[in-house]
Amino acid sequence: MNGQSQGDEGIQGIGWLAGTVGALLLISTGLGLLAHQMLGQTDVDTLLWALYLGFWTSILGIVGFLVLSIRWLIDWWRVRTNRAAMKRLSSGGSKRRHFEKVEQEHPQFLQQGVASVAPSRPFRSC
Repeated sequence: MNGQSQGDEGIQGIGWLAGTVGALLLISTGLGLLAHQMLGQTDVDTLLWALYLGFWTSILGIVGFLVLSIRWLIDWWRVRTNRAAMKRLSSGGSKRRHFEKVEQEHPQFLQQGVASVAPSRPFRSC
């Protein structure tokens, strides 16, 4: 349950970041269009202020988009490595079951014991 709640928090965090980035890019586009529409109708100060704010909100939106992309790639990589690790663990369990199955089919391996495998003369005399 703990892992699932952490995953939900990660998804919500990415959602907030994506919403903020989208809002910044929309605001920058809106300010650019507003400045273009006000070109002949208003004073230069308002026009420059709209262009200045539009520029910086677009920069913040682009940086936020890059951060969002990097975070998504890190999450994707982490999920991929977790799946590979789980697959490795599950295949290891099947090997153990296969070994136990072989032991049950051939009990003579267990009856031989260690003494039949050990050398007949001491190791130092070799």
